[in-house]
Amino acid sequence: MDTAEKIIYKDLSYKVTGLALEVHNELGCGFLEKVYENALMLLLDREKYLPDNKPRRMCTFRVEL
Repeated sequence: MDTAEKIIYKDLSYKVTGLALEVHNELGCGFLEKVYENALMLLLDREKYLPDNKPRRMCTFRVEL
């Protein structure tokens, strides 16, 4: 039995993995984990994969150059 046959929610797993890769491709590397988490939460909300549509509080960052 290969790995693909062991995945319980295959379609959902592939979709979430795809969204995580989309976040990483868009943001690149070097951010704190929370930045990636917030971006992934926004994509999950956009794709209607979250259980409710309540607004979520996201932290903000200020970049000083």
